[in-house]
Amino acid sequence: MPNIKNYIIALDFDGVIWDSALENWETGYKAYIKAGGILTYQDKIKKKFLRGRFLCRIGEDFYLLFKMLEDNPKIKFLEIKREDFLKLKEKYLKELPKFTKYFYQEREKQVKEDFKSWMNLQGPYPGILKFIRIFQKKCKKIIISTAKDWSSAVKLLNHYKIKLEIISREFNLDKNKHLNLIKEKEKVDFSQIIFIDDSLENLIPAKKIGVKSAFASWGYNTLLDKKLASENKIPILNLKNLNKQIFKLI
Repeated sequence: MPNIKNYIIALDFDGVIWDSALENWETGYKAYIKAGGILTYQDKIKKKFLRGRFLCRIGEDFYLLFKMLEDNPKIKFLEIKREDFLKLKEKYLKELPKFTKYFYQEREKQVKEDFKSWMNLQGPYPGILKFIRIFQKKCKKIIISTAKDWSSAVKLLNHYKIKLEIISREFNLDKNKHLNLIKEKEKVDFSQIIFIDDSLENLIPAKKIGVKSAFASWGYNTLLDKKLASENKIPILNLKNLNKQIFKLI
């Protein structure tokens, strides 16, 4: 078995370690209404939001899902291309900062007022925390690279008694800048970083700079994303055999 002790494992948070889609809906809905949106809270609308979660990469993107649902409650998100989603984002650039501010305010409020309920809206993917505990002892270090706010990520990990270094949205939203920071701080080459994310928008640029990129198939993505991962020769991982698959990346 290959030696992994000189490698850094960089993990995305939402969609790799944590399934937070329901929390995104609850927090995002409150923020959207507060920002002036008009959308009825319904289970069928919530289900559609959850189906469209794969389109979002950062917190502000949730605004677009709510806006699209307000404009067309029957929308089929699986038929939406990522490039069309990004074009729509350009149209609402002025609205995004206000929503984003309310989104993180609502999350902070929920954490302070009812932490248990907030926790119950989300949770780690099966087996991922066990994987982290095992590989913390096998590799040089495991580091979180996330577009999530630092405070939330820390609170969630602390609840499960896991301590990891976290590079968050407060530093930068560009994952390649996260990886550059890891390279410099840990004094490793890009080829010594294993980066696991559920977004090809993060993985493809990382691969281009020499990082060992791998696609988290259990995250917020689609069959098309898996096909594109294969076409870009990015290994596709699954939770069931994650421990063994890691060694095949080096």
